[in-house]
Amino acid sequence: MLFLSKAGKFAKQAEIPIDGEPTVVVVGTDGTITGHVKGRVDSLALSTLAAIWEKAT
Repeated sequence: MLFLSKAGKFAKQAEIPIDGEPTVVVVGTDGTITGHVKGRVDSLALSTLAAIWEKAT
């Protein structure tokens, strides 16, 4: 878990809306955002997260 002191700035630069939904952001080893998943945990979210994770490694 990562807490950002400037979450609004981070979210704006990453083009991730802050909307009260849980959000998982995957950041590659080079510091670039590979992708994100929003909302509740279900099979689709986990599948999407797995694909993003594969892309990041």
